[in-house]
Amino acid sequence: MFLDYEEQDTYERAIIGFIQASSRRGLNPKLTEEDNNLVITFKYKGLDIEHTTNKKDFVKADKIELLDLLTNKRAENG
Repeated sequence: MFLDYEEQDTYERAIIGFIQASSRRGLNPKLTEEDNNLVITFKYKGLDIEHTTNKKDFVKADKIELLDLLTNKRAENG
């Protein structure tokens, strides 16, 4: 999949935003591109977390909500 200039710019901004949000939570994610997908990996409470998402879906996703889901934060907070 090839992204046009505007889509690529938006995608890169989404990655920067995700890394900033992750950093504020003390996470150090590794982002890997595989074809049309973005693979997110990081350690959280001794667990290896891995999530694969379509690049365009990643751009549309709420980054804080994604982090909450990946770290199960909402479940911990009741």
